[in-house]
Amino acid sequence: MFDLELEQLDVKTMFLHGDLEEQIFMEQPEGLKVYGKEDQVYLLKRLLYGLKQSSRQSYKHFDSFMGRIGYSRSEYDCYVYFKVLDDNFLILLMLYDDDMLIAANNACDITSRKSILSFEFDMKDLGAANRILDMEIHRDRSTSKLYVTQKRPDLSHAISVVGRHMSNLGREHWNAIKWILKYLSGTSDLEIMFSMKRSSTELVGYVDSDYADDLDKRRSTTWYVFTLAGGPKAMFQPTITLSTTEGEYMTAVEAAKEAIRSTGLDHELGVEEEGIVRKKCILELFSTKRVQSFRSMREQEAAHLVSSIRSSCRVGEVDLTKLVGPFANGLMCRVALGKNYCAGGEYEREFKRMLEEYQVLLGGFSLGDFFPYLEGWLNLITGMASRMKKTFEDFDQFFDQVIEDHRRKVPGGENDVKDHFISATRILLPVVGMTELIRNPRVMKKAQDHIRSKIGHKEQIEECDLLELDYLRDVVKEIFRLHPAAPVLLPHLSMEDVKIGEYNIPAKTRFFVNVWAIGRNPKSWDNPEEFCPERFMNSLIDFKGQDLELLPFGVGRRSCPAITFGAATVELALANLLYHFNWELPPGVRPEEFDLTEVFGITMHRKEHLVVVAKPYN
Repeated sequence: MFDLELEQLDVKTMFLHGDLEEQIFMEQPEGLKVYGKEDQVYLLKRLLYGLKQSSRQSYKHFDSFMGRIGYSRSEYDCYVYFKVLDDNFLILLMLYDDDMLIAANNACDITSRKSILSFEFDMKDLGAANRILDMEIHRDRSTSKLYVTQKRPDLSHAISVVGRHMSNLGREHWNAIKWILKYLSGTSDLEIMFSMKRSSTELVGYVDSDYADDLDKRRSTTWYVFTLAGGPKAMFQPTITLSTTEGEYMTAVEAAKEAIRSTGLDHELGVEEEGIVRKKCILELFSTKRVQSFRSMREQEAAHLVSSIRSSCRVGEVDLTKLVGPFANGLMCRVALGKNYCAGGEYEREFKRMLEEYQVLLGGFSLGDFFPYLEGWLNLITGMASRMKKTFEDFDQFFDQVIEDHRRKVPGGENDVKDHFISATRILLPVVGMTELIRNPRVMKKAQDHIRSKIGHKEQIEECDLLELDYLRDVVKEIFRLHPAAPVLLPHLSMEDVKIGEYNIPAKTRFFVNVWAIGRNPKSWDNPEEFCPERFMNSLIDFKGQDLELLPFGVGRRSCPAITFGAATVELALANLLYHFNWELPPGVRPEEFDLTEVFGITMHRKEHLVVVAKPYN
């Protein structure tokens, strides 16, 4: 569904791994008996093929190994393991006996996982998955479809019934065989197809049963089928029931069990409507490869920002907040929508109004959040409901226009429109960073000297230059520590009952993670209120979710998918601002007089605009 690479492995020694938990004795095999000790037996020390314990012990060994290398076992399918990498990509590993499938976003991740597994198991690399468990697999990347050819599920029940009478075929059985062959001759090219179309991501199930329909044994047959991504999963089961009602009830129970298992597995792997949007954002906007492909856009917008500041500083003081806003919003519009809707024209004023209202509604105070059972009524009387509806309708009309513009540009290209425009349009951290730097002239001078000595004389800083700017990265980390874009992460819900310290927290409790307080915790940081990038020099602490002392983007599967994109944008903007200009406060303004009050919308930003004096650096 996410267009992952899929490769196959054969674990040669799967059932020869693992230690025995019981004492098992074996008679001496024929031809290998020890002369004079024919009445003695062997004591097994390791597993052998054919032992009843082999499957259990080999699985325990495999499960233990996967846990040691950081994989999580699915709660809904014990043969599925998954792991989220640093860049939010998902690695899936599926095991059936000694056959293994590995799915990942790119072949490099699969290769590295194969190497890790090969240290523990003797495996045969079968390359791209073409055939497993009597199923042939092929995919059409041009149409984003995957096809599976196996024993025909639409004929399996009919063939099973006829097969019971192969030793004594009657006329009705021959007629059934002819019917099967006629049906097969007209449908021989049918295959099971899975598609990446968004409309097919919903799990849909159908259930039915009969009563005593089996003419031979008078059994009932329960039946259900679930479809996901256009592909079916069916199940037939002969059952003895005493009534039609009982048959229907048993069918519903079995289908409900399968629905719980399927939806639970889908939820773990992110195959849900919200998860689809998140994964599409990760794969199509924020993957390392995609972020690199947007490099030219970031450099062009950064150059336009520098040009805007040069024009503004000729007439006096510069409102940096006002200039950086279009840079951030314009960049995200170009990336997500293919056009800069903040660069003037008919959309500029309305689009800006919509973004500001959206930010207030999503991140601002709502009385209904504190009284969930009265939320609908409270939102109605406070006017929040009407504002949300109006904003939704405005954005709906806007995106309809975007899609229509794209259709005229690329006929039939609606599916290419990035319909996951996100809150990252408010990347104003460069303004917050410049505020801290202006308040700390020592750090600013050190950063400017570092950048200018590394870059030399260039008209424009390119992203490849950022690799040499170690101190700038430390500055960015310190900005993220003191000023996380969202001081409180999105609400989380506890999955089960848990005890933390003296507190018993029941399942389904909503809780919030205060990353603003974590970044200023004196137990983790020396002088936490001081802006000191040097604290990260010779330190391995980073902001990508692996170090719990610094979590500006969150941690785990619910972390922000735009870490790479956001960091690259902030670093490039700050590098250009510090390289091209010398910065001063307006006459009569002292650093300690700065109003650092922040307001919360989708993201944190300063209440007051940053107005400074910019002098071009030659």
